[in-house]
Amino acid sequence: MSSRGLLPCVCGLMLGCGDALPPASYQGDAVYAHPLVVVTGVPPVQGGLRLALFWMAEGVDGAPSDVIEQIETGRPAHVGTGPLRVFDRPDAALWARLTADGRGYAIGRFALYVDTNGNGRRDADEALVGDSTHALVYAPEALTADASPSGRALSAGFHKTELPFACAPSPAPSSADCDIALGAACLREEVCGAQGT
Repeated sequence: MSSRGLLPCVCGLMLGCGDALPPASYQGDAVYAHPLVVVTGVPPVQGGLRLALFWMAEGVDGAPSDVIEQIETGRPAHVGTGPLRVFDRPDAALWARLTADGRGYAIGRFALYVDTNGNGRRDADEALVGDSTHALVYAPEALTADASPSGRALSAGFHKTELPFACAPSPAPSSADCDIALGAACLREEVCGAQGT
């Protein structure tokens, strides 16, 4: 075979070899990308700051530190802007509420923590040092306003919402009249209740 015939064969082999593979860190397409702005006054620390999505399995009434990190969302925290990508939906163990008919939702919050041992995940002794005023609500299926943590009907999927959640609507005023003029001083407990209330 002449060198003229060898060159096309070699080129053909080179094009077919080593097909590009995604890097080991590739996680697929994001199911949600949350826009974030990271501003921090925390000085540089050993291990550095990390940013991640944490699910509140106890709901908004749980302790702020009682959260479960969705590890694949974690990344080093750098001052600036950019999306935090979520590649997987939370499993039912992370849901904050499960109704009698099996419907529920998950509530996540974006938080910074000091990764003192540098293992790329939050350990129990690593403090949360900052979080977002936004929450991420995941509804696997549509929720009515009564079943939703935000008090608004939600379609299935991810929803950005504010923390803390808005208060429930105020109760209707009572029609009962206690025969005490508004602003009048109470002179006796039996009329006004304990300690004048």
